[in-house]
Amino acid sequence: MKNARKSPPFSELTKGYSGPRSNAWDVTDRATHMDNDGADIIHLGVGDPDFDTPAGIINTAILSLQNGRTHYAPIPGELELRNAVAEACSDNFAIDVQADQVCIFPGAQCALFATLLCLAGPGDEVILLEPFYATYEGVAQAGGATVVAVPLSPDNDFSLDIDRIADAITDKTRVILMNSPGNPSGAVFDRNSIMSLAELCREKSIWLVSDEVYSELIFDAEHFSPLSIPQAQDNVVVISSVSKTYAMTGWRLGWTIAAPELVSHLSNLSQCLLFGVS
Repeated sequence: MKNARKSPPFSELTKGYSGPRSNAWDVTDRATHMDNDGADIIHLGVGDPDFDTPAGIINTAILSLQNGRTHYAPIPGELELRNAVAEACSDNFAIDVQADQVCIFPGAQCALFATLLCLAGPGDEVILLEPFYATYEGVAQAGGATVVAVPLSPDNDFSLDIDRIADAITDKTRVILMNSPGNPSGAVFDRNSIMSLAELCREKSIWLVSDEVYSELIFDAEHFSPLSIPQAQDNVVVISSVSKTYAMTGWRLGWTIAAPELVSHLSNLSQCLLFGVS
């Protein structure tokens, strides 16, 4: 009997984005099968709006394809789109955002992955505020960084605990990742707490990455972005997309807003990883 062949080894980095949290889609897949079989269920898996993409968007996309817009786009995204994102963010944040601060990605998830890969590597630490979205751990560890989880208390509505976050910072801390409105907690961090966190990050020369994909879906609170703080713009990265706001999860269209120097690194990574976006 011949000896069984053994596969060559895989990179150690694969362990960073494997594990129990990598099975996050299993719940959604199971729910989809049940739904297709006629079961009356409520989806509590991956966040997907319960309405469809508005018809105007769909019709414009169809017309665009029919008119031949099927070729490569610039690596950081089409300038018209980047200008549109910059203009919308300038209005929302009451600051001046330029197109060279915007980098387009196929979804906020890819934008987040690219951002963490550019900001934290082996020997670095990334602080995650717990409970956190299922992919955050894998994204932080994919480049070799170590995750430091800081629990937020349900007794305090999962609000920011600046003292606890400060205690978790070491000389290896490179990134603090915040998500407001939060998934899965639903917590919306208040303006003063975010300003305090941004000040802490400035003092410690730490990147503050703000996942704001749910910012347009707030009904009884106010969304405040750390990008609204003028003196914080050098070390703040905002991640967002059209997925939740316009029910375009399947279209895969997201972006980062960051300092132009980081956008340059993100574009170089995007060229290697994606070679352009849709």
